[in-house]
Amino acid sequence: MNRVAFLIPVTRRGFNKLKQHGQTWEIRRTESQGMILLESQRKTFKALDKDKLGGFEMQTDMRWVHRHDDPDFEVEIRERPFVHPLDSVLHENLVGVTI
Repeated sequence: MNRVAFLIPVTRRGFNKLKQHGQTWEIRRTESQGMILLESQRKTFKALDKDKLGGFEMQTDMRWVHRHDDPDFEVEIRERPFVHPLDSVLHENLVGVTI
């Protein structure tokens, strides 16, 4: 999708969730009742990794929010900023280079 959800906390619970997971979330699914399934951009949860014996991997958080009257957040839908695929590669290669 070309859009992301920007969450603004309206309760202490909402503030704590955004402090842990960030304000910008990926939109994964929308429902006709105004519900939106969101996935955090940050990986903040440790979960058991089935491929590693006793190992853990970081995972994102997913949650449903109501688009118009969620009790914990105001939801703004924003266009995803365009980032050229080579920007990160160029930045990494130019670190420490002086001209």
